[in-house]
Amino acid sequence: MRRQGGGTKHTPEVILAVQGKKSKTKARLPNKVSAPVFSGYFPPPPHVAKLEHAEATWKVTLPLLLDMGVITAADIDALCTYCVAVGIHRQASLQLAVNGITLTSKKITGEDMERKSPEIDIINTQAKIIQSFAGEFGLTPSSRARLNVTIPAENDPLAEFMSH
Repeated sequence: MRRQGGGTKHTPEVILAVQGKKSKTKARLPNKVSAPVFSGYFPPPPHVAKLEHAEATWKVTLPLLLDMGVITAADIDALCTYCVAVGIHRQASLQLAVNGITLTSKKITGEDMERKSPEIDIINTQAKIIQSFAGEFGLTPSSRARLNVTIPAENDPLAEFMSH
């Protein structure tokens, strides 16, 4: 029996993507919208400002991004995520330095058992987030080359960041 209106049944784009097939129609992309580029420093949002190391990261990173001309209003949530991840990473690293890389706990039998510190997993997870966002913002040498941006010579972000 023929479908009313004739022709072949259309397979949705999502199904084609899951099946690994290419769409026969060109994807309709929305009109390109540009977000305003910021020109001056502004304080971090409250959830970033409340985390000591995240706020310090904001104070160092935002001026760099402003100097490079890569931060727009559309990037604020990503910058917040980056700063919080760096803050959590630093806090977990400091805690790891105090507690050591292993913890001793008791088994049910009463024997001592060594296990890795939970801060190690926290540090590893945050490092992945940091690496991802640093690449997006041009905060690594390879991403700066790809984005064709430079850090102004008068800024030494590493020295300033390490002093906090």
